[in-house]
Amino acid sequence: MNDATTEARRRLETVLKGVDGVRYYDDPAGAADPPATVLSLPALERESGCPQWTTATFSVWVLHALDERAVERLPELATRVADALDELPEAVVTRATAMPFRAGTQELPSYEIEVEVAL
Repeated sequence: MNDATTEARRRLETVLKGVDGVRYYDDPAGAADPPATVLSLPALERESGCPQWTTATFSVWVLHALDERAVERLPELATRVADALDELPEAVVTRATAMPFRAGTQELPSYEIEVEVAL
């Protein structure tokens, strides 16, 4: 990653680590103890004729335990995380999609939140 992308990731990590009651993990392939967030590597885009990346789109996975409360609590948890990410002036939350997330040996209920960051 270039310096701008690395800095964008660092800022997102700082926000995610600050969400009260939610653990942050930086390894999408590792085990996670929900409630938790996991930050992916970004998809990178550049405008025509521009020699550098101009936008990074990160996936933030919001994980909940596999229990009877997941359907009720996961949307609220995803909203809290999205609201925290929206506080970054250079970041825009574009969508949240419900889907399972494989954490270690288990599949957890989750939302994938897409966050675009201008570089």
